[in-house]
Amino acid sequence: MEKLLTVSVAAYNVEAYIRTTLESCVVPEILDELEVLIVDDGATDGTVRIAEEFCAEYPGTFRLIRKENGGYGSTVNRSMEEAKGRYFRLLDGDDYFDRQGLLSLMDAIRACRSDWIITPIYRVPDGSDTKELHHASWESCIGHTYEMKNLPCDCIVGMWHVTVRTDVLREHPFRLPEHTLYTDQQFVLYMMPYIKTLTLLKDPLYCYRIGRDGQSVSRESRIRHSDETVDSMARMLRFYVKCPDITSENRKPVTERTGMYLVFAVLTLLLGGISRKRFLQIGSLMGTARKYAPEVYRDALRRSDRLKLLHYTGGLAYLLMAGHVKNWV
Repeated sequence: MEKLLTVSVAAYNVEAYIRTTLESCVVPEILDELEVLIVDDGATDGTVRIAEEFCAEYPGTFRLIRKENGGYGSTVNRSMEEAKGRYFRLLDGDDYFDRQGLLSLMDAIRACRSDWIITPIYRVPDGSDTKELHHASWESCIGHTYEMKNLPCDCIVGMWHVTVRTDVLREHPFRLPEHTLYTDQQFVLYMMPYIKTLTLLKDPLYCYRIGRDGQSVSRESRIRHSDETVDSMARMLRFYVKCPDITSENRKPVTERTGMYLVFAVLTLLLGGISRKRFLQIGSLMGTARKYAPEVYRDALRRSDRLKLLHYTGGLAYLLMAGHVKNWV
């Protein structure tokens, strides 16, 4: 039977969560149509042992791929190479799917041929079973299919929202950098120039745990890995400037996506306290965007009053703001 969906599970030292993650894919009605690639990124705990249990019990659905540690991007690269499903999506090893959301997604895959299928997400506080619907700017578009160029709302989506037609990845391949964080940002951006149609579903699928120690989006992790944020943003700016396939038809959503992450990068640098290095990094990112990607720069200013203040003071507002930013807007 044809595999309708490939799910890439990044599995690195998530022994406490991986069973729940994989169990959320065990939905009898769709098992034959589902491919779950569990990518062991050199785990040193019991993650692999649990993954092997699922591969033994459901050999037609689950497959374990073992590799040396290369970071999150390397797990996505490997899965994109090996995917057999008509559609492809990511699932972190410490998150899980909503059962009804997965069934609704599979129904949509059978019925449509959109390049993207977008699904809402739940946020789940770590240690709780309470799922909180995360509201998005594109809620008014839910239940409809659009051409990207005619989308009447901001298409600000993360990897948690996106299921992509696998042929898009095959026809326009890319590789994510290894041994670094925040490659999920690049995963979505690098395919956007080639997305012509998208369908937005009502039922949430992805259950995203928040508040877990060590999460890459935590304040402490963002400060510790700020250089990786800068590197990721620099890569995305280069992509935006040099990609020949960003056309008038898809420029708006690609610009909005890049602008959103310019805000994320700059406000991450504001978290770590006053530092000459961070001051220069902010100046470099904003200066590069302003010179080579002015549309991205204007979009970022539109999104953040703090970036506006940095802009109008020539960066001097950094001395007042550094260390006092707790959330990015």
